[in-house]
Amino acid sequence: MTVKENNKLFPVFLKLEQLSVLIVGGGTVALEKLTALLQNSPAVAIRLVAVNISDPVRNLAAHHPNIELVEGYYRPEHLRYMNVVVVAVNDSDTSEAICKEAREAKLLVNVADKPELCDFYMSSIVKKGNLKIAISTNGKSPTIAKRLKETLNDALPDQLDDILGNMETECGRIEWAVGLAWILVVQPRVRSRPEIYSNFDWGNPDRQRRLEGVIEENRGIETRCVADVRRDS
Repeated sequence: MTVKENNKLFPVFLKLEQLSVLIVGGGTVALEKLTALLQNSPAVAIRLVAVNISDPVRNLAAHHPNIELVEGYYRPEHLRYMNVVVVAVNDSDTSEAICKEAREAKLLVNVADKPELCDFYMSSIVKKGNLKIAISTNGKSPTIAKRLKETLNDALPDQLDDILGNMETECGRIEWAVGLAWILVVQPRVRSRPEIYSNFDWGNPDRQRRLEGVIEENRGIETRCVADVRRDS
């Protein structure tokens, strides 16, 4: 019997701004990795080593004093004081050699386009203020991960961050439960009824009743969310 492969990766959110990252490479892929790091942890200490550092990388580094650019060939000494290593060079032998040295130094390493050499993957990220969702396909398809990111980014409203900000009190948690039920269940169903949602006229009694009807259909979901929050408080 064939055993279906499962994703056995353990998702972890690193406080990267408390760590130091070495990027080896200065081209397009290095720029992509550098951008991803800065978008999520703007103050992370980064050392980038490459013989040729592209203008886009230089331009990005110019706006971030926490980035150290080192022009020249990678050397094992560059691993000193680092915690995480990202390899973005277009040479398999060099990538493998750096990976080996990084692991000997007990460092976590990510090698671009070489899943078998990675200790971790850099996920597609959906970010809404304090809410952050990382997507993994176990290294199978970055394209699918990217599409899922776009879908979730469009589906999840920016108001989620406001709801998270009100979680300190029980009333806030109940408000969160009601809001989450609305955002994830009621609102999509209302939007699927264009005759109700499109150009909604709040002053129209008939439309108001129809909208209230849709909300009432989902009242049980809202009630269960509130009950769960009260039980866990």
